[in-house]
Amino acid sequence: TRMNQADNTVSTDVRVWRVERATLLDRAWIVALRCAYRLMRGYWFIARPRTYGAYVAIWWDERLLLIRNSYKREQTFPAGGAKRQENLRETARREVREEIGIELADDQLQSAGMFLSLAEHKFDYCEVFEVRLDKCPDIRIDGREVVEAEFVAVNLLLTRKLTRIVQLYLQERYRGEVDDQGFAENAN
Repeated sequence: TRMNQADNTVSTDVRVWRVERATLLDRAWIVALRCAYRLMRGYWFIARPRTYGAYVAIWWDERLLLIRNSYKREQTFPAGGAKRQENLRETARREVREEIGIELADDQLQSAGMFLSLAEHKFDYCEVFEVRLDKCPDIRIDGREVVEAEFVAVNLLLTRKLTRIVQLYLQERYRGEVDDQGFAENAN
């Protein structure tokens, strides 16, 4: 996998990391992840499980980090489900490390609230944590699960197709400034 970090010459509002060229093995992983995700959605549709997870809103220079998973259309934060015997703060730290290669200290995570999404046919309870960074981090994406990461200026967030939890977080954070209809092509 070759990763390209775009410089800021194109736009001062966005800083992007994306995979330039995926290897055959990377492509096979992406196909496997897409199939697994579809199978899980089918299971969730039938079982309607209750799940718990953590999302991490990473802020740098008044920009918010959005990633895109290879198996989803919407952009999101680094996020994932809690493992057995793992609290949501531990989940948040693990997911950030696994998805974008950043090691966070426990005290860097500030809870922004608990949100419920029914978007994927499950009762998905997610705690969103906020992190503020003084400098742009060295992001490393794997080109398999995460294929793109970018810091986006606040004024551009509404132009993005975002997952439901990210939408709810932004609505809460900018209460009164953003309503449900303000998002581009609302995600389920």
